Amino acid sequence: MKKGFTLVESIIYVAILTIFSVLILNVILLFGKSWSVVKANKNVNVSAMTALERMTRDIRSATSVAGSSVLSTTPGTLDINVKDQSGASVVQSFYISNGKLFTRVGSGAEEQLTLSSVTVQSLTFYKTLLINAEAVKIVIVLTTVEGDKTETRTVETTTTLRGGY
Repeated sequence: MKKGFTLVESIIYVAILTIFSVLILNVILLFGKSWSVVKANKNVNVSAMTALERMTRDIRSATSVAGSSVLSTTPGTLDINVKDQSGASVVQSFYISNGKLFTRVGSGAEEQLTLSSVTVQSLTFYKTLLINAEAVKIVIVLTTVEGDKTETRTVETTTTLRGGY
């Protein structure tokens, strides 16, 4: 009896091994692409949620919308009158700089509200006068690129200024 493999058996084994290797490689590549999609979605969602929550909270505590605001156009700027820790009235601004969303209270340091990997494509503010208060509608378009995946999301909310009641 002969020990070993014939040439035909070896070719069949190599072919089967090649097919399994290609399948495993495709699964790994598919997971990599899926990870890019998940990461892009997460970055846009985190930036949108963080920015809207902060703007909503600060707008609610504002006493009024300042006349220096740039409304109904993009890129918009929202300046609101707020009280600082000592109770003095100061202006807080929300604006875009180099594709990032920032806020600044008075002459203090600016604070970035979006992730560095996310670009703000558009920021628009709309002011609405109600019977006893003012409201501000915010529309933001955010984009991120993760690998070969580009994710763009438009988010909006409307907030009433409660500090002016």
